Amino acid sequence: MRVAIIGPGAIGCTIGAYLVRGGLEVAFLERDELAAERLERSGIRVQGVRGEFHVPAPSTCDASRVGPVDLAIVCVKAFDTMQAMWQHAAVVGPTTIVTTFQNGLGNVETLAGIVGEGRVLGGSTTLGANLLAPGHVHHAGDGDTFVGELGGGVSGRAEHVAQALTAAGIATRAATDITVRMWAKLAINTGINALTAILRVRNGALARHPETLTLLESAVRETAAVAHVRGVTLDAETLVERTREVARRTGANISSMLSDVLAGRRTEIAEINGAVAMIGRDRGVPTPVNGLLAVLVCAVEATAAEREAGTGP
Repeated sequence: MRVAIIGPGAIGCTIGAYLVRGGLEVAFLERDELAAERLERSGIRVQGVRGEFHVPAPSTCDASRVGPVDLAIVCVKAFDTMQAMWQHAAVVGPTTIVTTFQNGLGNVETLAGIVGEGRVLGGSTTLGANLLAPGHVHHAGDGDTFVGELGGGVSGRAEHVAQALTAAGIATRAATDITVRMWAKLAINTGINALTAILRVRNGALARHPETLTLLESAVRETAAVAHVRGVTLDAETLVERTREVARRTGANISSMLSDVLAGRRTEIAEINGAVAMIGRDRGVPTPVNGLLAVLVCAVEATAAEREAGTGP
């Protein structure tokens, strides 16, 4: 199987590295030539829960050099999905499957609008990874990875992708309810990511204090209510307990949103808590906590240049 990783950040590099080590032909597609040359030169070093290894990382910013692949995995930040897919559209041929392992809402719709809904599989992963430096990732935890048809049910192509990823080292299952799973992941992210970014704490801190748990639980319940009006049924209390458990189980992790804040990068707040709040306003569902968290993270971003140093987790 020929695979293109669109967006070799923490998740893209980690998944891609295991696929290379598992014997698949993988190309890493960067935004610009400098980043592609740097990744090609350094390769990818992975350290963490499965030990340490290094693999080559064939990289380019020109997808026409790669041509159509069997599977394109999109791992860019949610706000870059459209630009990245248009830039690298040359990897999509008549039989290419495009899937997404991204945070936030709107990614599958954006991809479907560019390559056609019939080529897109939904995807969800709770694999934990942090980018320590370009091409150097810490694999913090395996998590659960799923792919599936947006309309539900299990298809042959979803099974094929799941089997190929599993054989190469990323344990993946074909899900009959991928949309539900993507919303569930969103709910967990709304409860954890923004709070860690605002408070500048690791995930585990959220599970140790009544004040942070109150905010976490409220954000998750609001997300479940918004999902319901979008036709997706989630059990709010089950998700609340699951989010608490994720915070405890990944206690030492620095969330992706906190990593972005600490590095002075743009966050995905608009596509996570902000998206939940926006849908809530449009559909008459109260989302005060998600709305406040979104505004506060935006305020953190806006004041980055004025913040004192040394306020990390």
